[in-house]
Amino acid sequence: MITREEIIEKGREFQINTSNVQRDYVFGWFLAGIYSISELKDHLVLKGGNALRKAYFENTRFSGDLDFAIQHTLPQELIQHEMDKICDFVQLNSGVMFEKEKNKVFEKQRIDKDKKVYEVKIYFKDFYAATSQLTISIKMDITQFDKIHLPIQKRYLVHPYSDFRDIHIQINCLKLEEILASKLKCLLQRRHSSDLYDYVFSFVLNKSIDLNKTEIIKTFSRMTIFEERSIGIARSLLIDLPFQFIKRFWDKHLVVPQKGMLLFEMVTEKYKQIIEEMFGSLPIGRGEVAFFPSQLRNKVMEAGQKMTMLKVNYNGTVRLVEPYSLIYKVTKQGIGSEYLYVFDTTSRLDSPPSIKSFMHTKITSMDVTDIKFEPRFEVEISKAGEYQDNTYFGQTRISKQKLVRRTLGKKVFVSKRGSSGKVLSGPTFIYKCSYCNKEFRRKIQNGSLNPHKDKYGNKCYGKHGFFIRTIFLT
Repeated sequence: MITREEIIEKGREFQINTSNVQRDYVFGWFLAGIYSISELKDHLVLKGGNALRKAYFENTRFSGDLDFAIQHTLPQELIQHEMDKICDFVQLNSGVMFEKEKNKVFEKQRIDKDKKVYEVKIYFKDFYAATSQLTISIKMDITQFDKIHLPIQKRYLVHPYSDFRDIHIQINCLKLEEILASKLKCLLQRRHSSDLYDYVFSFVLNKSIDLNKTEIIKTFSRMTIFEERSIGIARSLLIDLPFQFIKRFWDKHLVVPQKGMLLFEMVTEKYKQIIEEMFGSLPIGRGEVAFFPSQLRNKVMEAGQKMTMLKVNYNGTVRLVEPYSLIYKVTKQGIGSEYLYVFDTTSRLDSPPSIKSFMHTKITSMDVTDIKFEPRFEVEISKAGEYQDNTYFGQTRISKQKLVRRTLGKKVFVSKRGSSGKVLSGPTFIYKCSYCNKEFRRKIQNGSLNPHKDKYGNKCYGKHGFFIRTIFLT
């Protein structure tokens, strides 16, 4: 287990509080347990924010939970048993103390009964304060029968702590392009500042990554009901997000390491530029009738975030409804549409209060009221970020070098030979990969990088480095 001193050091480095450092550390060990000793390793595929942080980007935001996809179903009892077993593994190998008697697995109450999600809650003792009685929780969501569109990836676990060599293990996760496609889908159906951050971070702070934008667009199309011949419709919906609303939650809800911080104004400008580049020249077709237009979509999002009812004139009848989710559905006839799922509180002789699904074409008016409601199901359109206000419940690898020389008054580690085997002499230019921070030596000033791996053993996406210094070898 990492020491109290390392927790403090990482808190300063990441600019986050100690509870989030501990939670991020435990996430790493828990993933190691899943993919080393548990039967779940053959079933769970990591997705969402922690797929980005634990498989791709060391400096991206912290996520409050672990999200997994499975392409079939698993018994709840098996999940509970395996979670307890993983706790034993982590406790034995890391020293983190769990309160297994509090662990629980339960099915989420969702308005869309076609989608089954298990929520898992695990509790462990705070290991920052020597005499702390605080318990910290971690949460996992496991979505059953989740459709995966691109090949599942095996990536080495990203664990930015001193014991990373102890859990040098591969995990199963979604392909980066599929994660980004899902972020676009989520931006249309909820107001999470984290989705906007994740999407832009992957392009902005990782400019040298060779992302397959065509693959992102095609996967986005398959995740939604946008047909490829009319995918250009998505441009206007994606551009017309309620950015001023999202801005209010940017600093409040996002937990971001110092190296990954992004100004909201830069994010929105870059996001619009990316969307224009990706969708601006694509065909529009005649499919806009299938989607909720921005003027209605934004009202739905506002009501969901405020937990207030909507007053909707639907099919000629005024109704007072609780909004829960926007969902894409395809009928048996193959016609795709977007539906607003609500609980209609209006009582009529022929229709008592019940779950309803609305199409926007039958809505003649919609207003956000001040009438609060107590959620009966998970309000999927409500979240603006990952972390809540109260986050409590209740050394890098050094390459082996053979020679030390002094250059410009500083001790520098150098090798007698370059990668080509030729002896290096005279000025040598040092470039650092902008993605994984690995240093490269060049006899000419050229920042292009050959294929290489990061310190965890993953194929690095970095293709360009930035110049940091010149050394002189004799």
